Amino acid sequence: MLAIAATPIKAEPGRADLQVVELASGRLARLPHGSIVLVWASWCVPCLAELGTFHRIAAAGAPLVPATLALDPPVKATAILSKANLPKTLAYATTVAPATVLAQFGGPPPRLPLAFAIDRNGRVCGVRHGLLGTDQVRQWAAQCAK
Repeated sequence: MLAIAATPIKAEPGRADLQVVELASGRLARLPHGSIVLVWASWCVPCLAELGTFHRIAAAGAPLVPATLALDPPVKATAILSKANLPKTLAYATTVAPATVLAQFGGPPPRLPLAFAIDRNGRVCGVRHGLLGTDQVRQWAAQCAK
């Protein structure tokens, strides 16, 4: 079992500085710059449905890379992604309490489904509450890939 010490977020305003666990390797990492991040949890039915659109979001978001951020523990998140036949590369789980992640990126309720884009400098350049559509993804790709 993977033991992870909770690391406080020391984020500069507007930056996506969040320590996470990379599900493919089990190593601590940071969310990738130049990415679209789908935040999900096993208890969020709309989030699980949104994961089913992962490949469409990936295609629409180029050159931004798609990533997922689970609010569940790494072992549970890995099992869910495997069952859904989704890649574990660029898949992460949080090392802090889900409420901390939601407070930083999600704002006031309702907080999930949640997606955000990170530009190549590590700044959050787009946030979406609710299901993410390909039109929004294309818009983020145009604005955040600069």
